[in-house]
Amino acid sequence: MAVVSPRPGPKLGRGVVRRLPASDRAPAAARRIVAERLRVWRLERLVGDVALIVSELVTNARVHGVGSVTLRMEFTVGTRGPACVHVEVHDLGMGPRTRDAAEPDGGGADRDVEHGRGLPLVAGIADRWGVRNSARGKGCTVWADRFIAS
Repeated sequence: MAVVSPRPGPKLGRGVVRRLPASDRAPAAARRIVAERLRVWRLERLVGDVALIVSELVTNARVHGVGSVTLRMEFTVGTRGPACVHVEVHDLGMGPRTRDAAEPDGGGADRDVEHGRGLPLVAGIADRWGVRNSARGKGCTVWADRFIAS
């Protein structure tokens, strides 16, 4: 069963949807998009956290996914949840079947391995996150929300 994000409410300003190249340059391009959009929204204080989240998600999509990667980002406020920056990274791979499949091994993993720390890092920085696999088997979306403190 996939975790699905509650929709926090109306969008504030314009969201961003960008298709990133199927290359190793995609994470850097995603970080630039995040920094630019957060400046427009006057949320510069979140650039470090959100850029790291997006960089990890785009890197995972490039390493484990298929084809190009789509980045979606919006700033939402509403009565059903806190104001937040919501990001989604979509690729045509299958992704983890559930959010639990992406959780760390509970310390049993080899600490010298270069891979496997991205989603636990996202989990530590994001206020909430999850995975949605397409019902038609045509892709995976990993999303994360970073709340905006009042």
